[in-house]
Amino acid sequence: MKGLRFPEGERGMLLGTYELHVQQAIAEHLQPGGVFFDIGAHRGYFSLLAASLVGAQGHVYSFEPLPTNASDIERVMALNQVFHDTVIGKAVSRSAGTASLWIGDGNAYRPSLFRWKGGRQHQVETISLDTFIRTHRVPHVIKVDVEGAEALVLEGATELLASEACVTWIIEIHDEQVEHEVRCLLTQHLYQLEALNPIESAPKTYPKHLLARKHGA
Repeated sequence: MKGLRFPEGERGMLLGTYELHVQQAIAEHLQPGGVFFDIGAHRGYFSLLAASLVGAQGHVYSFEPLPTNASDIERVMALNQVFHDTVIGKAVSRSAGTASLWIGDGNAYRPSLFRWKGGRQHQVETISLDTFIRTHRVPHVIKVDVEGAEALVLEGATELLASEACVTWIIEIHDEQVEHEVRCLLTQHLYQLEALNPIESAPKTYPKHLLARKHGA
């Protein structure tokens, strides 16, 4: 993230040290001219990193259903004079339609298509990856951070998963049940999975990150 400007966010984001293991994985698998999908883009930290890696010949799609976050992403991109990022103001799920995005309160702020205790809801549009890709470039790297709805993303991407496209997935997993579902969906499509362990701290039980690539890719 050296040379990029990210004016607001967690301390690690301001310093460029946020989730270094995820940054490293994105940098290793994303090439100039590539396409990056940031699913659950939040305020655009990883979108900005990806935009710097793919350059003007590539493209970044930031999927972020919360309007305030989507506006933050657009401001960050403008601040860094990035013009090859498109913000998609929809939640990625198994199909197109509408759904309740549940938002926790205070420290439990975790926007998700799954309801969190004590949360409030915000109606959002949904889209599936298979539908989106029919009219857009196939991604080279997909980062998923959707606070427990990871299986819904994959269920809406069965055509992509079954295709010969060499897509690298970087997925944040939030509990054991979700991990089981994600592993089943990926391995049945011949993906091999490995853990992405934090660089500067001990591995966590949850949340944690998985990296998935096709066998032989």
